[in-house]
Amino acid sequence: MRWSLARKRMYEACPRRYKYHYLESLYAFDKDRDFFSRRLYDRRHEKSLEEIFISVSQDFLPLVFCDARRSSKVNEVLDLSCSRELMGYPEGDREGLEFLLYPRFGSLIESLLKLDEFSWLVPVKDVLLCNEFLKFETDEVEVDIFVSLAWRIKGELNILRVQHNRLNVDEEAIALEALAFNKQFGQDLEGIVFWNLLIKDESCVILKSKLDLEKLFDVREMIMQTRSLLNNTQNDFPFTENMALCQKCKYLSLCERYE
Repeated sequence: MRWSLARKRMYEACPRRYKYHYLESLYAFDKDRDFFSRRLYDRRHEKSLEEIFISVSQDFLPLVFCDARRSSKVNEVLDLSCSRELMGYPEGDREGLEFLLYPRFGSLIESLLKLDEFSWLVPVKDVLLCNEFLKFETDEVEVDIFVSLAWRIKGELNILRVQHNRLNVDEEAIALEALAFNKQFGQDLEGIVFWNLLIKDESCVILKSKLDLEKLFDVREMIMQTRSLLNNTQNDFPFTENMALCQKCKYLSLCERYE
């Protein structure tokens, strides 16, 4: 069984969208499946400009912490990541889209460099993980998490968490990451420090936090309650009751509700 916080939250928002995104699109290259699965697969990988901004920022921001500045390495990763993300757009449109995106990247880096927390936190050394997926098993499921940056300082584990368009700390995600590092590395839960980089538009703040042990119990309970729902192909996967979500859904034109 597979489980992730992103999967769980998409299912809560709309079970049918979850089915399109995580289940049906996987059959795109199955010869016994119809053309619909291929269209779902293609739609799953389409990204808006805002999604590209978030994805590219996620790629280069940890490197800014490692280098303590906007270095040539940071610029190289930014360029490569942006070019890769824009490959889905017509070639003639890419230059104009870069013109829109690059000033935003520059403003974001400038905002980060001005933060007092950043000035004494960097350069980050003894890096354990950087922009990597971490998988671990718990409660009969394989859990996926994405780690932006993890490093040790005098035996203490530090984790950088990058959050876009959310100005409060994501306690559920913190609990899940703490559980992952405890499972994989035997890290003492109370010895983990989280640095939450909260980004709104092109401005950011850094908030330091520790694990709330009660939230850890809540997350374990959440996994056990939802693991079957997310992996049961016999589930009906009903449509969302919140119709407002439909207008921003990338599967709107393919959804049976609107046939």
